[in-house]
Amino acid sequence: MARGDIPRARRGNIPAREGSVVCVGVCGCVLSHDWWITGIFQPRRFVFHGVLARDRHTAPRDRRAMDMEKGHAFAPPRQSNAWGIYGACAATVGAVAAIAAAAVAGGLPDGASDFSSVISELSAKVDAAAADLKIVYTDPAGNKPFLQRAYASVNGAIDAHYQDWAARIKPIGWHTARLAESGDASDGSGNVEFKYIGDEKDGKTDFGFGPLVPILTIGEHDENTGYVPVGVPDGIGIMRTDQETVRMIYQSESYGNLEAGRSWFQEVNMNGAKFTGSHVTYVDYRVPTTHAVYSSASSDKLSYGFADAVHLNGGMTNAASTVTAAGSVFDEVYNLAGEKVVARNGNEQISSGAHLGDTSKDGHYVTADKDNLAATAENAWTFHSFCSAHLEQARQWAGANAGDTYGVENDIWITNEEWTDLDANATAAHGFSGLSAHVIDLASRKMYAAGVFGLGGFEKIVEFNCGHEDFVCFSPSGYNGNFGGSDAKTAIVNAKKATGKVRKDGKDWVYPQNIVPARVYVGRKGYDATGTKCEAKCGFLERNGLAFGQVYGFAVDTATVTTNRDAWHKGNSRTASSATHTISGKWAPIDWKFNSSAITNVEDADLFHWQDKPVLPSSLDGYQFWTAAGPDKDGAKTEHNSPSPVGEHKFVQGSTAGYFGIYEVINMDADLTNAAAGAFPEYFDASYEMIEGETDIKTRINLCAVGSVCTQGKLAKSGKDATEMYDGGTNDDGSEKWKTTFEDIDGLEWIAAKNTGSGASSVNLHGGTYYYDDYFVIQEDAGNWYGDRMFISKMPAANAAATHNFVAMAGGKKNSRVLSKLAIPAGAFGSATGSEFSGVADASGAFRQTTLGGAARRIADLQVAIDDKSILIGLQQHSLSGGVVAAFGADRGGQVFMWDVDNVA
Repeated sequence: MARGDIPRARRGNIPAREGSVVCVGVCGCVLSHDWWITGIFQPRRFVFHGVLARDRHTAPRDRRAMDMEKGHAFAPPRQSNAWGIYGACAATVGAVAAIAAAAVAGGLPDGASDFSSVISELSAKVDAAAADLKIVYTDPAGNKPFLQRAYASVNGAIDAHYQDWAARIKPIGWHTARLAESGDASDGSGNVEFKYIGDEKDGKTDFGFGPLVPILTIGEHDENTGYVPVGVPDGIGIMRTDQETVRMIYQSESYGNLEAGRSWFQEVNMNGAKFTGSHVTYVDYRVPTTHAVYSSASSDKLSYGFADAVHLNGGMTNAASTVTAAGSVFDEVYNLAGEKVVARNGNEQISSGAHLGDTSKDGHYVTADKDNLAATAENAWTFHSFCSAHLEQARQWAGANAGDTYGVENDIWITNEEWTDLDANATAAHGFSGLSAHVIDLASRKMYAAGVFGLGGFEKIVEFNCGHEDFVCFSPSGYNGNFGGSDAKTAIVNAKKATGKVRKDGKDWVYPQNIVPARVYVGRKGYDATGTKCEAKCGFLERNGLAFGQVYGFAVDTATVTTNRDAWHKGNSRTASSATHTISGKWAPIDWKFNSSAITNVEDADLFHWQDKPVLPSSLDGYQFWTAAGPDKDGAKTEHNSPSPVGEHKFVQGSTAGYFGIYEVINMDADLTNAAAGAFPEYFDASYEMIEGETDIKTRINLCAVGSVCTQGKLAKSGKDATEMYDGGTNDDGSEKWKTTFEDIDGLEWIAAKNTGSGASSVNLHGGTYYYDDYFVIQEDAGNWYGDRMFISKMPAANAAATHNFVAMAGGKKNSRVLSKLAIPAGAFGSATGSEFSGVADASGAFRQTTLGGAARRIADLQVAIDDKSILIGLQQHSLSGGVVAAFGADRGGQVFMWDVDNVA
């Protein structure tokens, strides 16, 4: 039952009293007899939202000025510090409230003779949960339970050093010094300029294409509850949640006990289950109630222009006063079989409720840390490297006619496990079920493993517009099987051969990593995993087309396309002839669909199908999946992707080989309309347009804005600048091998910006015509010794080459600030290593929209010119693994920036 949907006749003003549901165990007794519980008791209206309980009565809000769309929850205002300790167990009491509310509204549970028996049972559950939270009420201040939990999670207990560390950690948004820089802290001749050297100090920040200012630094915490965001930041999204709030969501790419620093444990499901590894975090920021630029007169509100203001005033203002809440976006986790995940039991088999990203299909633990005694004793599951992600708001794609919208039915965060390291012996004995996507229902705070995209692990999965009411469409990208060492991989290939299935070309199966084309997933809304229409019985996955669907891959006619994907892009450039940089093809299906009622190991999943011939009519017999290096060996990895922001049936796809381009599904809505009931099109027509090949871009990089005195992009290496990069390679004569191509494009986001001038594209949405230009934000993960780079590039004209504007750089083991052991926060330096920008989200529309929802946000995005854009940027700083970052289990450092774009148009 939705919040506020309890029938009025059932609502009452029933005061809490000793022994009641409101005062049981540790959690309940925080509330005095003068308070009431939401859902049943209304006068003070406490709302249990995740791990926080917030008193709405203390800060009433006028929401009438905004046309709130049905189903969008309000983000509550900040709670007082007196309620910090209560926050630790609010999730438990929230469950109590929900069950009690159901009892009041709809009758008692089966077998319950009266309401008191329900209370007695729930009281015991709360007491049991409270016993597990004993570390959270030892803080003398009594107001930061999650800070204690994070500390004890990595240090074993609250010890004598806790108070010292707790005094050092700053609130979210406090830091203004930037890990990003416009050039190295040296003079261009290799001489360090010491004014830029030191903890919590800016380096060079004369950014030519607009300033970047942090709104979150890893090593900060929610000053109210103590919640500690985990690094390193990756996928980012933003949404307007009410008239006064925007919510930024990001995820950490953390690896648990497999690599780097283990993150603090997140308890889920109220059954002893817990996870280390990656986390997904939200931070709420207060914003102006009207369309307004950031103002120092109202510095407790975040808005566009914030980065400009902080940059110009020398960092005298920060984002801390704008933060209203922070925490995890989920607290329930379900596995591929739809089972609620249960507690790990060492290395023992868990036949029901296992986190299948750590196990075989039948629950045998196979992750490589199984022989790490300390890790085993911790009894935690691992979320393996949440790489990038995408926020997909409900019906975010506007149609041409007013009111028409398409897309998923709920606001979702779609993330994915990217890679793992398997124990070879355990894998040989039991197999491995694979790495899936995970889809979070942001309203219910439930995370569901979703196998429909495949089980090979992913870099990023994004929704693009189907243009059809009954379907959803996604583009998945990633490794397709980065599961560890050669012995484990051999075990998986042997398992595939043991199935008795053979390739149609008669060749042996090979390990499938990076043997995968660009992919499309088409899902049917309202169908269960067996392909049966579920109607009123549909759950979250079924309702959103994520239980039953078909995966397609980009296939080419080998008679006309004679080279594989990597070779085709190498040295290729956009010229006067479109034939040099465009390809026609088919989106061809594979003979596999995920079924949550029949979990398999990876040898029976999608991974090996890309080595085989596509499933196409006999008239298209000459087609082959267009993979990096053909069906028999791996090549460059498909990295980030991003949908057409105006709702075309297109997405852009990047590669670690340094190229990127746009894939299109032609006549998609018509083909979906013509599909048989409960079925999918046998294929789609397809096209690909290369935007940048693996090509020399040195002379097409703008280090500085046109007409400015160029000081940006200088490197610590004398005479070198950011038009080149160096990752440690050598030439035949032993000299350093500097590269003039893009290298390892990781982050990649497609942005649309208003342009009413000549040459602009146009789109009709909700009865209006909008004129725009396309831009791409490009982020490298190249291991650049002198600082990984970020660019913004305008979509080039037809048959013309793109130019690339250098936005910023960061890190690198030969970078002057890294060699000086720079740290933000102070004292967090760990080792001299690399950085990477990773994660992009256009925040412009979220700040300006006047009605809620994804379609409104995207249309608002479209009405902002590129030089007026505010864009969220993630930065991973791998060198920061000490100090408060380590003390509170935040893994490694980084920042989320607001970037106010300038000088690009």
